[in-house]
Amino acid sequence: MIRQWIAADGGIAAFTAAAVFTVAFLVFAFRMLSLRRMKIDPADFAEGVANALSKGGVAEALAICEDAPGPVPETVAAVVRCAGAPRETMLAAGEAARRAACGRLERMAAPMGVLAQTAPLLGLAGTIALMMHLVADSAGDAVVSRPDLMYGLAGTLFAAGAGIAVSAAAHFMFAMMDGAVRGLADDAALAAAGIAAAMSRKDAAGASAAEGA
Repeated sequence: MIRQWIAADGGIAAFTAAAVFTVAFLVFAFRMLSLRRMKIDPADFAEGVANALSKGGVAEALAICEDAPGPVPETVAAVVRCAGAPRETMLAAGEAARRAACGRLERMAAPMGVLAQTAPLLGLAGTIALMMHLVADSAGDAVVSRPDLMYGLAGTLFAAGAGIAVSAAAHFMFAMMDGAVRGLADDAALAAAGIAAAMSRKDAAGASAAEGA
């Protein structure tokens, strides 16, 4: 009887946690691949956009940004759209675009954080349900064999351990995704500073040439 309760409650909790973890891992793998595809060298990208801006103008520079994914090109595009404005204005526009782009990426990691916090509760629910059935079943029998009792206690630990294991894995996946997003945010800030500096130098050179003429 006790073993039936283990299969019905402890097993359900543990296997539910395993199923949730499997789905979460697949989502994690897919999103990490997406984040890796967004990785762009900020200095090289800013230099390429600056060259396009000097040769083909704003339209060509924006075309390069639109062809690349991630917060780096979005941030650089926002700076390019402010061509001719003061450097502070360009940097402010880039910072606003960077925050918006990284905010969307941070929401990609949110499910992992939720899973990390709720997985132990799932294991705890299975443990409590199993303990309740274990006590009720023991009270109804005149004699409870030691193997059945130990089997029941092992089931409660298994359910709790499954929840903790899933939570630990989810914490790890969340940390990896959060680190990847932070890295992209830093790259976007560097790219914005680089393109803003290049555009400011171009504007200063144009002003000097106009004064000389």
